[in-house]
Amino acid sequence: SVATWLNGSFDPNDKVAGCPPVMNANSLDSSFTIPYTIRFQNTGNDTAFKVVLVDTLSPLLDVTTLSDFHASHPFELALVEGRILVVTFDPISLTDTGTNYSASEGYFAFRIKPVLPAINGTAIVNRAAIFFDYNMPVITAPAIVAFASPVGLSDLTSSASSSLIVFPNPA
Repeated sequence: SVATWLNGSFDPNDKVAGCPPVMNANSLDSSFTIPYTIRFQNTGNDTAFKVVLVDTLSPLLDVTTLSDFHASHPFELALVEGRILVVTFDPISLTDTGTNYSASEGYFAFRIKPVLPAINGTAIVNRAAIFFDYNMPVITAPAIVAFASPVGLSDLTSSASSSLIVFPNPA
């Protein structure tokens, strides 16, 4: 895993897309969904009694396909102004890392379909804001899913009928 070779500090609050970072734009069909997970951890010095996740969804995502919601704690869900996903954990009583590391963590996960057809060269960029009680938000690094069409040549076989001619010579 990535964690086994990374050294140094990291932010335990993030949003990740559970698919390859570059998808083949030509192979996506209507059943394809992007699984997202927003992870949060109370690294403060006291219990967080309320956590709110605010995620403005990209216009390249079809908000009518939001599904498969699950989380570490009971939550309330709202879609504000059509594209702003608001997830509220209240009450949550999320202890701080110094008191109980494993009890200081939480997550919210969902699935959503991209708007099809996916256009070659575009990227869906999303980040979330995580509010612990009434503090300033922690903004996650962006979760990026890009669409590309594979390019290249197929391998030539060594048969006598296969040849490669390059013109002009020298090329």
